Amino acid sequence: MISKKTVDTILETAQIDQVVGDFVNLKRRGANLIGLCPFHHEKSPSFSVSTVRGLYKCFGCGKGGGAVHFVMEHESYSYPEALRYLAQKYHIAIEEEKVDDDYREKMQEVDSLYIVNKAAQAYYSDLLFNDAYAKDVALAYFKERGLREDLIKKFDLGFAHGEQADLVKHLQSQRFEPAILEKAGLINQYGKDFFRQRVLFPIHNLAGKVVGFGGRTMSSDKSIPKYINTRETEIYIKNKTLYGLHIAKKTIQQKGEAWLTEGYMDVLSLHQAGFSQTIASAGTSLTSGQVAQIKKYAENVCILYDGDAAGMAAADKAITLFLEQDINPFVVLFPLPEDPDSYVRKVGAAAFEAYVAQNRLDFISFKLKITPQDPKNPFAKLKTLEEVVKLLAKIREPLKRAVFIKRAADMFEIAEEKINQEANKLISIQFQTQKNTSNEADPTNNDTQPSPEQANQIIPQHKINIEQENLTPINSQEYQERDIIRLLIQFGAAQFNPQQTVAEFVLDNMLDFIDEFENTLYSKIILEYMDYLDQNNNQAPHPNYFINHQQPVIAALAVDLLAPAARYEYSQNWIKWNVFLQSQQLPDLNHQKDSYYAVSRFKLRKIEKLCAKNSAELKKLQQKSQLEEEYFTNAIILIQVQMKLNALKAEFAKKTNTVVLK
Repeated sequence: MISKKTVDTILETAQIDQVVGDFVNLKRRGANLIGLCPFHHEKSPSFSVSTVRGLYKCFGCGKGGGAVHFVMEHESYSYPEALRYLAQKYHIAIEEEKVDDDYREKMQEVDSLYIVNKAAQAYYSDLLFNDAYAKDVALAYFKERGLREDLIKKFDLGFAHGEQADLVKHLQSQRFEPAILEKAGLINQYGKDFFRQRVLFPIHNLAGKVVGFGGRTMSSDKSIPKYINTRETEIYIKNKTLYGLHIAKKTIQQKGEAWLTEGYMDVLSLHQAGFSQTIASAGTSLTSGQVAQIKKYAENVCILYDGDAAGMAAADKAITLFLEQDINPFVVLFPLPEDPDSYVRKVGAAAFEAYVAQNRLDFISFKLKITPQDPKNPFAKLKTLEEVVKLLAKIREPLKRAVFIKRAADMFEIAEEKINQEANKLISIQFQTQKNTSNEADPTNNDTQPSPEQANQIIPQHKINIEQENLTPINSQEYQERDIIRLLIQFGAAQFNPQQTVAEFVLDNMLDFIDEFENTLYSKIILEYMDYLDQNNNQAPHPNYFINHQQPVIAALAVDLLAPAARYEYSQNWIKWNVFLQSQQLPDLNHQKDSYYAVSRFKLRKIEKLCAKNSAELKKLQQKSQLEEEYFTNAIILIQVQMKLNALKAEFAKKTNTVVLK
């Protein structure tokens, strides 16, 4: 485990412009740098890098963070992997902290699985090019399929002999224990090689590490399965892994679209033809977890499945998964008996690209294409329309849904309002189902079912998780809390006065109100901030501490708070002619007044809340029939508290020039 000292050194050393500049062509604009966003397709730059604040932010797709999170997002690294990348870039020696035995054992096992898979891949690849039998059988097979050697090496293709223990003997000679071979799925229950007499397609994770294999038999025996795959392991989660994504992800980001195929050879042939945005759901039918992986890189996907009945059925199921996660699906049907691999080899890259461009169908056109229409049987068309309406109900964005409802109305020659009504009914049912599921987990949830009109405005599901909820203030109390967090992150180390930093002033004036925070994320940050001060001799953390925080929700909040200030700056002509605001100082120099008013506003809102709560208690007491003495004793206490709170409210209202209602 990387030591805290090393993490601090990495965060202090890493320069955001240098880290991002390794991947993005940046140009200076004022105090900031701009470039084309590497996370979505754009023609005009909306991607900004602030060297002053140490963060990047795309004002097109919304992604942002610090140096660590840029590496994580761009290279699909974990937090520790990104730290190690930056340590290597800046030649920082990594110190490891002692961890408990269980954690160490778990990490060692995971590391061992990566190492043994890499060793197996190296062995299989070496056989393919250097073993006489493998060259005659396996390498010849790949070349007959039109693959060049450079592509074969790029994807680490290999070959497994037919002997029962070739790999076992080789890996044991390198001191790998049978137990780790079994955990990696490289051997069967009898201790023999799992893959035999097969060409092998190594499967990589997003970071490019080998996690498993797919194997195609070289035998003509029809009783032997044509393809087999590594079983699921600690590092190979099939429903979250896509073949070729480790290579394709950058092109997918640039183009804003992924090409999805079914097989290994489809991916290889299309990559060789220049279509490096191609991936496959090999080893399993498409899952929602795989769709979520694609969504990280693009909002559009073109499904290039086989043109037979099975391929069309698979594409039909895939459409639903993509619509549910707000990805725009298109489908291309190939003339039988072609598949993407055979068709690109048959017609060439240019003709293949033209065919895809001319024959891509949206989901409504696809449904009509694959469903035979009998003019004499209107019920067949009605059934197709019902299936289309079900898909329309999967679209969460109201405007996008409205566009496709209009398209469906035109294509099916039916009133747009009628389709809209039917879609809204299904949306209401979906919402009620989600609510019921939520109520089972939280019996206190009393949300009511929306009307069909309200259903048109349902918030997309991916935006209503707890992390997003914590990032988006929903009432005035949370706005005040959010502003306190902004001050601490942005100005905590700045001097409020000769005796106090901004952090000390803010926290000293809020000790009595910390328990009153309504947003759990904000209160969590406050407590972590106080712990940091205790452990670092009252020295406030640099904004980089939160911008590059290990918890993505905290890092995202820090970027959201700091990025707007990084986006706007004084005109260079203003600076040239010494023109500045007359009413106040520059925002970065205005932290004393900013802090004073923010704390006062925060206290005012919390006091107002306490006033309302105390007043409610007094009314509640008046409604109860109690002994007279007990009533007057409690009432006097509540009245005295209310008078004190009203005095405090008036005091802070005066400080903030706020008019309060009595």
